[in-house]
Amino acid sequence: MAAAEDLLVGENQTSQRGLGALDWQTPKTSQNSFDVVREKVARREHLRLVPDKTTKRARNIPNDQDDPGYDVIDLKKVQVMSVGSIFVPNFGLLELNSWSRHQFGSLMGVRWNKFFAGQSPDEIQKAIRNHLKARGPVLAKFVARGFDKGETPKNKHSVGILRGMVGPNYHEIRDDRVFDRIHKVMGPQLNDMHFMMASFKPNASHFFLVYNEPFDATQSGIAPRGANDTYFFGSRMGNSEVGGRTLTLQSWFVKFVCSNGMITGMEDGPLLKKRHIRIDDDVLDGAIDAAFKELPVRRNQIIEHSTKLHNIKLDDPKEEMKRFLLGESKYLVAAAEKAWELEGEPDNAFGVAQALARVAVSARGNRDKQEDLEKLAGKYVDDVVKRNS
Repeated sequence: MAAAEDLLVGENQTSQRGLGALDWQTPKTSQNSFDVVREKVARREHLRLVPDKTTKRARNIPNDQDDPGYDVIDLKKVQVMSVGSIFVPNFGLLELNSWSRHQFGSLMGVRWNKFFAGQSPDEIQKAIRNHLKARGPVLAKFVARGFDKGETPKNKHSVGILRGMVGPNYHEIRDDRVFDRIHKVMGPQLNDMHFMMASFKPNASHFFLVYNEPFDATQSGIAPRGANDTYFFGSRMGNSEVGGRTLTLQSWFVKFVCSNGMITGMEDGPLLKKRHIRIDDDVLDGAIDAAFKELPVRRNQIIEHSTKLHNIKLDDPKEEMKRFLLGESKYLVAAAEKAWELEGEPDNAFGVAQALARVAVSARGNRDKQEDLEKLAGKYVDDVVKRNS
């Protein structure tokens, strides 16, 4: 899947300022088992680059198996080779991705691509040195990986990609560790679940794990008799190994035919949320266990709430959307109105929730934006339930 900045606006896409490219086509989903996605995560971890040598760490930074592939390096010792590549001591020549360019630019207070466009490597290097010269050592842990199959280095001398730079005391909770802990905690129960989507972006990874058994919308009262709507329920997990976000697990409700998803239980908050600090396995296991035990409760809750919303008729659904989106951008309001039309112009509150969820999935080129919009759809559900209680 293309990164957000590489998404082109084509026949089935529209460009909305503040939302990026919206793709209104139904996305492709899959039915991958936990073990299949776990294997993909393990393979990505295997690509991690370990420095040729490690400087002595005198800053209370653990140097053990839970902290591989990092080295704390002074940014002043990094040498810019081109706009898109740098030489990092102990690693070699690394190509920058969109996230590491963003992080490097943020350290200097500029937008990397815009600020350095058209400049030579020497000019970029000079600008960096001038910016940092008044400061002492500027230390960061460098996170890098080798090239995966199918990836072509832009420079034949490149050894890999700089994924990101994090603080010297940052203690990452790796994706593969999370998957290992979920496997240990859940065991055979994972056979009753599958991944609809797994997405690896430069700044974060996103995993959509749902129960195999769907529920029929007509039997649940969510849709009228004869409607061919099937819904799945499960969790949406987000994580970043490069300082992009915290580890979170949230309850997720999705309409299968079009992949309209929303994050549920917004009033109660995430099922799991952990900052990237040192955490023992037993503590992480306990948090995972509590999160998955709460999932059935959230499932029953969204069925009840969705049924209630379906029975709330609206005289003017578009005005209802404008009321809820008051203060949001006009581009989001326009996108929601288009989504409502694509949903068949439903006349009930559940249809408005589905329209908001459809905007979310159309923004999937940027998974972070998609998540924000899925939360917005979930907030609408909670808002309607509260107003009609």
